[in-house]
Amino acid sequence: MAHTALRASQQNAAAANRITPLVILRRVFIALFLQLQVLVFASLVSQKPLQFVQKIRLQVDFQDFYQAAIDWANGANPYLRVDQFQYHRFNKPAPILWIILPLTRFSETTAAHIVYAANLLAIAIALWGIWRYFKLNHSESLFLFGIGSMFFPLIFVAERGNLDALMLMLVVLTLTLKNPIAKGVALGLSVALKLYTALLLVPLAVNRRWKQATATLVICAALFASFHPLFLPFLHTQMARSAEAHLVENISPAALATISGSYAEGRAFKLTYLALWLLSYLRMLVRHRRSSLDVQTIYSLPWMMAMPFLVLPYTGILLLPVLVLRSREIAARGLLTIHDYLFLGGFLLVGVQAPAMTDYFMWLTHSHRFFYALNPLGTTFVIGSIAFGPAVREEAFHTQVRHDVEVREYSIA
Repeated sequence: MAHTALRASQQNAAAANRITPLVILRRVFIALFLQLQVLVFASLVSQKPLQFVQKIRLQVDFQDFYQAAIDWANGANPYLRVDQFQYHRFNKPAPILWIILPLTRFSETTAAHIVYAANLLAIAIALWGIWRYFKLNHSESLFLFGIGSMFFPLIFVAERGNLDALMLMLVVLTLTLKNPIAKGVALGLSVALKLYTALLLVPLAVNRRWKQATATLVICAALFASFHPLFLPFLHTQMARSAEAHLVENISPAALATISGSYAEGRAFKLTYLALWLLSYLRMLVRHRRSSLDVQTIYSLPWMMAMPFLVLPYTGILLLPVLVLRSREIAARGLLTIHDYLFLGGFLLVGVQAPAMTDYFMWLTHSHRFFYALNPLGTTFVIGSIAFGPAVREEAFHTQVRHDVEVREYSIA
């Protein structure tokens, strides 16, 4: 009897000390919450209003989409509109206009509120999809939603009115759906919204999922064909944006080269960066060659944030499913390695609210570049930790999950 009680006590102590996904998510939530409290305290001390993003104007990106839809409806090329800095205001794939054109029936203000609500709904559906795919328990799901509510890229996309939330929802749907044709349709729609999600075709080819890949290409080609006169102008704007790495909001690692100079403008740097990006991605695929298609797909998402050369903060919302997957792998391994600390640190750096930090703490650095460098540095840490960290086999992950269930059942007994 005493032996049974001692064994139960040891099992409970082991369960309490074990690193679980809940522990990881709770720590990330606490770190983001502390950052929020620092900003609230700084706003009170400085007597400045709490402002997470630099509001050029609310829903600024949507207003560019709205104007592009009006230009197209009036027979004009929406890609020709530039601002005073010769910056192409509309630079997204033309199929986005299928979403925006019906909204031109409303005033711009009303349409902006509709898109704002749609973005929040897409974020909620994406988080729900992550919860369902990973089968999170009640506590884990609460922390996931809490992390999402304080994660800077998510706040940024809601404020600017971009479509990355819808894109994340479609990517999560490719994980949760069972039918390969339906999965391909969801991925094809996401590629038509954000061209960089075409990177997810690589895991499909590696795993020979030709039916899903074909559905993706057919949907994507059909949507681009519906706006075929705009295809070449779209490519022209993308080539122009690929030369830009100097914007302070860039979270791509390429932005780090602009902190101490203009190295990112050189051709040699661009070729070197592209080679390193490609080699690191191939290394990730090789290290996870025994993993499932879903794992390879999720771990491909950070490389979209690192594409050369201009990636704005909304793309950081792609890290939410990566965080949950990483927490599961840490639990399966049973300990935190240096690569795990690097990943978690990178995730938190991507979540740093650089505009607010700069506004309140400029006196510490006397330069806005320091805080804006934290986001691309975080992306670099995330990619490095995945590309060079250990790959946990999925059978070990499932063994860990079964063992946790057995421990809980034994503790209850």
